[in-house]
Amino acid sequence: MAEEVQKNPLVSIVVAFYNVESCVHYCMKSLSSQSFDDYEVVCVDDGSTDNTGRLLDQYSSNPHVRVVHKSNGGLSDARNCGVLQSRGRYITFVDGDDIVAPHYLSSLVDAMQDRGDRMVIGIEETMPFSVTSDLDKVKWGDQRSPIFCSKRQVVEEILYDRIHPTACAKLAPREVYLRHPFPVGCYYEEIKTVMEFIDSLNSFVVLPTAIYGYIMRNGSITWSTNVSVNQLEQYQSAAETITSDALKMYPDLTEAAQYQKALLFTRMHSQLPLGTTLSQDVEEKDIEIRTALKQLMGEVKKNKNIPIVNKWRMQLLVNAPHLYDAIYAIYRKKIKGVQ
Repeated sequence: MAEEVQKNPLVSIVVAFYNVESCVHYCMKSLSSQSFDDYEVVCVDDGSTDNTGRLLDQYSSNPHVRVVHKSNGGLSDARNCGVLQSRGRYITFVDGDDIVAPHYLSSLVDAMQDRGDRMVIGIEETMPFSVTSDLDKVKWGDQRSPIFCSKRQVVEEILYDRIHPTACAKLAPREVYLRHPFPVGCYYEEIKTVMEFIDSLNSFVVLPTAIYGYIMRNGSITWSTNVSVNQLEQYQSAAETITSDALKMYPDLTEAAQYQKALLFTRMHSQLPLGTTLSQDVEEKDIEIRTALKQLMGEVKKNKNIPIVNKWRMQLLVNAPHLYDAIYAIYRKKIKGVQ
């Protein structure tokens, strides 16, 4: 890495960390191995109670790295803090338990072309935790030419889940995140805010090969097995928000919006702890979710843009939830490597 870093770097990487001491080294190693040099890493320790904060402080001597310690406020609050502390013209978010390709920043910046109204969207690839032991052996796909998309195309791609509504693996002007901060104190803030970010910009570029590694590990929010009614209600609210916001922009995307809602309802059920007796309130919420999914299935089955495997998956959940759970348990363990 360079001996000095500019006072106002072109890109700020905002990384939120909370009690992920086993992840700090590999995440920071991937960020410090970038082929692009005009950047800073703003590490936000969100009130960790393990060794995360102390491990991050060991990277403070790196001129590209700044470490911010704050009281615990959740992922949204940590990201908002990082945005306020950042000095770059553009911002990209990385989660503290993930990795990025060595060409992550260079790919994003090249596609940005110094536009103040553009978002560059990278592709994520799920990876087992085992790859973190030797990042040099991670095989990233060949870089291909970026794809320029209209705003409508991006919205449709998100609704059909071909672009994920995550904050990570994207590059956008800092002003976007200053004007539209993440909602504090809630889960699934990315799903709730993605259409707001999209609507505030005019130009979009998609990078067709993966540049971001989403690490499958036990204990992450996505794979949590300790789900409350409040969390399910917030997921349901996020599903309503993303689809209603999309339809406000493009009312003709009704079929795509219905699929997105059905997909999120399916994922809501999949977050329930498997093989345990649910509390009455969680059970009632799950029944409500599956009833809502059943009402959507008529339109989902007619939609030719939906992969047949996803139609089967949703229909199985509606008709035989216990069989669905058994199959999903195998999928989590054998395919995703999550216990």
